[in-house]
Amino acid sequence: MKRNKLRYINIILAFIILAVSSSFSQTPGLKNAIYYNKQGWENLAKGDHFRAILSFKNALKQNPKYKDALLGLGKAYLKTEAYEESLKLFSDVLRIDRGNTDAIDSAASAMAELGRFDDALKYLDKSLEINEDNTNAKYGIAYIYYLMDKLIWSKRKANDILKINPYHYEALLLMADIKVREKRDEEAKSFIQKAIDSDVERPDAYVKIGQVLLRDYKITQNPEYMSDAVEKFKRALAINPENLLANRSMGNLFLIQKNYEEALKYFTKSAADYPDNSISLYNIAITYAGMNDNKNTVDYLMKAMRLAPSDNLLIAKLEDFLVLNDFAIGHPLRVEFSENYYDAALKKFRTNLPKDAVMYLRRALILNPLNRQARESLRDVYNVLNYYRLYLNEQKNLYDLFPENKYQDMLRLSVIKRRERIYHRAGYSSEFPPRDVPKVLVLNFSPVEPFSLHPDAGVTIANYLTVALSEYGRMQPVGLKRRMEICSRLKNNNHFIADNLEIINDMIREGITEKPDFIITGNFREGFNYLSLNFEMLNFHNGVIINNFSVSENGKENLPNLAVRVSNRLYDNIPFKGRVLQVNNDELIVNLGLIDGIKPGDYLSVYKLQNPESNDLQLKKKITLEIKEADTMISSAKVKNEKEIEYIDINDSVYPYEKRRAKLLD
Repeated sequence: MKRNKLRYINIILAFIILAVSSSFSQTPGLKNAIYYNKQGWENLAKGDHFRAILSFKNALKQNPKYKDALLGLGKAYLKTEAYEESLKLFSDVLRIDRGNTDAIDSAASAMAELGRFDDALKYLDKSLEINEDNTNAKYGIAYIYYLMDKLIWSKRKANDILKINPYHYEALLLMADIKVREKRDEEAKSFIQKAIDSDVERPDAYVKIGQVLLRDYKITQNPEYMSDAVEKFKRALAINPENLLANRSMGNLFLIQKNYEEALKYFTKSAADYPDNSISLYNIAITYAGMNDNKNTVDYLMKAMRLAPSDNLLIAKLEDFLVLNDFAIGHPLRVEFSENYYDAALKKFRTNLPKDAVMYLRRALILNPLNRQARESLRDVYNVLNYYRLYLNEQKNLYDLFPENKYQDMLRLSVIKRRERIYHRAGYSSEFPPRDVPKVLVLNFSPVEPFSLHPDAGVTIANYLTVALSEYGRMQPVGLKRRMEICSRLKNNNHFIADNLEIINDMIREGITEKPDFIITGNFREGFNYLSLNFEMLNFHNGVIINNFSVSENGKENLPNLAVRVSNRLYDNIPFKGRVLQVNNDELIVNLGLIDGIKPGDYLSVYKLQNPESNDLQLKKKITLEIKEADTMISSAKVKNEKEIEYIDINDSVYPYEKRRAKLLD
């Protein structure tokens, strides 16, 4: 009996031991996933995105479909600019839980950062349908309006949130951004301070106020602002040493001081902490550029491009660097990028976007003048547009570069046909006719916000626009290298426009540069796959702003598309003129042509002072010319009233004909 009882006890003990051992073999995995997930959310709440990522990844190793960990990792990626990756994670969450408003709101934020504003707003509308009191969705809408430059709408939404929760951290920082845009810095700083007071252990507000202070330093050159900015950034780094924006801001601070060794330390740390962040690699590259280390500059730009192959500003920066630093024409990268532009030009031709295509062909030839296909395509475009002078020039270039029989025969035939052209008859076969269209200087653009993702984006945008404008008539942009030389002497901020105009005047007096007629200046705001620019066209002679406008583009070709749109706008609005080059009996030769939009049947005007004895009270007499034949850069015209030809002299200015519109009578 005792033996049976003992056997029974042993069996029970065995089952208990088995159950306990089984429990210990299974529980750690489940416990670890829960523990790491909890730890991740705690780090996320503190703004420690680096450790949050590590914790959520550990949780997902234990349970790859752990919904909360997927959501948390997506949010951490969102804060470290890994927007594509975060969007994938939010999609995974929504496959598990379609009504998860946190995932919907976060997905909308990722879309907004990628420039997909319409999609983001649709997601947020869906979130509010599920929960109309969802503050995060309301904040998301306010933030998207800010990104879309609809500041009034954004402010209204942010204020609505702050009425409900006066210490909503993100809404306070958004209001600060709006106030910075409105140039109300003290109000901006008060909103940031309120955010700090609401949570002293989060680094974001310290970084924000440091950036505002650093921008103040750039404007005033007051060293106290620099010292205060350093203190704020260091405070953020004391809370979280791996904070991406704090390390980046410290790097930018040292870039401004041209202390490249120190800047490199912070940018390198960012790249080590977040190796998939292309902007960190870009910042390392431009730091090496400041140190005149061309090899490392190109290497890091290429590393960044592998992570972000659609980053237009990054690609344009690399192209500019190769060209302006005299890398050999046959350099593999120059050849590769040239071929890429040629392929892109063909696509634009197929989609009936010839101006975009021509810009791509021009960039292809800047990178590699030996790109035969690009040069042939550009030649054919000139032929179609009837820009015969430019067409013939490309024929000559092709024969000089590739002395083959087919090019020689085509050139001979083109030279024979040239005899029929106006410019040949007028004696301008061996040289271009003098041009009187206005000279345009594009200054570097300034960021709207204290910092842009690419610190030198304003330079890159101005360079890209300069190249695009060079294909248009009605204006003569200052060349790329000369533009860079001029701007290197200027103060890099729109706040110093008056000082910069004086510096340019000094350079003109010293004979360093010619006098421009118009200055193109403005500011920009960039995001991932998004670019917005505000332009001003300033008359250099009197300092008057004659035109201003805003344009924005998103998507993979935001910079090229924007450059074409701006060029078209400037072409349509810039005041231009020509002059009379020759008076041959009843025929006038003027130095405006097809490239300036002048075609047969158009009218030009010449203004002459009235004879004092005339009974006409008007001081100037308007003489109308009609274009009879137009060539690339010159045209032949006749005076509408034949008797008035006696008033026309060589070198008289000619202007586009102003059509008066009928006024509505009350």
